Amino acid sequence: MAVYYMYMDGSSMATSKTVRDLQAEANVTSGQVALFCGVSKQSISNWRNGIKGPRGFRFDRLRIILNCTAGELEVALAATRRDGGKPHDKG
Repeated sequence: MAVYYMYMDGSSMATSKTVRDLQAEANVTSGQVALFCGVSKQSISNWRNGIKGPRGFRFDRLRIILNCTAGELEVALAATRRDGGKPHDKG
Protein backbone atom coordinates (compact mmCIF):
# COMPACT_ATOMS: atom_id res chain seq x y z
CA MET A 1 0.00 0.00 0.00
CA ALA A 2 1.43 3.36 -0.96
CA VAL A 3 0.85 6.72 0.60
CA TYR A 4 0.80 9.60 -1.85
CA TYR A 5 2.05 13.05 -0.95
CA MET A 6 0.75 15.96 -3.01
CA TYR A 7 2.96 19.00 -3.24
CA MET A 8 1.94 22.62 -3.78
CA ASP A 9 3.12 22.51 -7.41
CA GLY A 10 0.75 19.62 -8.14
CA SER A 11 3.40 16.90 -8.25
CA SER A 12 3.12 13.85 -6.07
CA MET A 13 5.34 11.17 -4.61
CA ALA A 14 4.41 7.69 -3.37
CA THR A 15 6.05 6.28 -0.26
CA SER A 16 5.47 2.86 1.21
CA LYS A 17 4.49 2.13 4.76
CA THR A 18 7.09 0.37 6.87
CA VAL A 19 6.58 -2.50 9.29
CA ARG A 20 6.76 0.10 12.08
CA ASP A 21 3.90 2.04 10.43
CA LEU A 22 1.73 -1.07 10.11
CA GLN A 23 2.37 -1.97 13.75
CA ALA A 24 1.40 1.52 14.88
CA GLU A 25 -1.80 1.39 12.80
CA ALA A 26 -2.68 -2.01 14.29
CA ASN A 27 -2.08 -0.54 17.77
CA VAL A 28 -0.10 -3.55 19.01
CA THR A 29 3.09 -3.60 21.06
CA SER A 30 6.26 -5.41 20.07
CA GLY A 31 5.65 -7.78 22.98
CA GLN A 32 2.19 -8.64 21.67
CA VAL A 33 3.55 -9.21 18.17
CA ALA A 34 6.39 -11.37 19.53
CA LEU A 35 4.02 -13.51 21.58
CA PHE A 36 1.60 -13.95 18.66
CA CYS A 37 4.39 -14.83 16.21
CA GLY A 38 6.27 -17.08 18.64
CA VAL A 39 9.53 -15.12 18.53
CA SER A 40 11.55 -12.88 20.84
CA LYS A 41 11.09 -9.12 21.09
CA GLN A 42 14.59 -8.86 19.59
CA SER A 43 13.32 -10.62 16.46
CA ILE A 44 10.51 -8.08 16.21
CA SER A 45 13.05 -5.30 16.58
CA ASN A 46 15.08 -6.87 13.77
CA TRP A 47 11.97 -7.02 11.56
CA ARG A 48 11.06 -3.41 12.36
CA ASN A 49 14.59 -2.22 11.61
CA GLY A 50 15.04 -4.18 8.39
CA ILE A 51 17.82 -6.40 9.71
CA LYS A 52 15.91 -9.64 9.14
CA GLY A 53 12.39 -10.53 8.09
CA PRO A 54 9.79 -13.13 9.02
CA ARG A 55 9.62 -16.35 7.05
CA GLY A 56 7.08 -19.12 6.64
CA PHE A 57 4.25 -19.22 9.12
CA ARG A 58 5.70 -16.23 11.00
CA PHE A 59 5.09 -14.08 7.93
CA ASP A 60 1.44 -15.17 8.02
CA ARG A 61 1.16 -14.57 11.76
CA LEU A 62 2.66 -11.09 11.37
CA ARG A 63 0.23 -10.33 8.57
CA ILE A 64 -2.69 -11.39 10.75
CA ILE A 65 -1.72 -9.38 13.83
CA LEU A 66 -0.92 -6.29 11.73
CA ASN A 67 -4.26 -6.67 9.95
CA CYS A 68 -2.81 -6.26 6.46
CA THR A 69 -2.66 -8.23 3.24
CA ALA A 70 0.33 -10.31 2.21
CA GLY A 71 1.08 -7.76 -0.49
CA GLU A 72 0.99 -4.84 1.95
CA LEU A 73 3.34 -6.69 4.30
CA GLU A 74 5.76 -7.55 1.48
CA VAL A 75 5.87 -3.88 0.44
CA ALA A 76 6.37 -2.78 4.05
CA LEU A 77 9.17 -5.30 4.56
CA ALA A 78 10.86 -4.14 1.36
CA ALA A 79 10.53 -0.50 2.44
CA THR A 80 12.04 -1.39 5.82
CA ARG A 81 15.01 -3.43 4.57
CA ARG A 82 18.46 -1.95 4.86
CA ASP A 83 19.61 -3.81 1.75
CA GLY A 84 17.30 -1.99 -0.62
CA GLY A 85 14.55 -4.61 -0.73
CA LYS A 86 16.57 -7.70 -1.65
CA PRO A 87 15.16 -11.03 -0.36
CA HIS A 88 16.32 -12.14 3.08
CA ASP A 89 18.55 -15.18 3.53
CA LYS A 90 17.33 -16.00 7.02
CA GLY A 91 14.55 -14.74 9.22
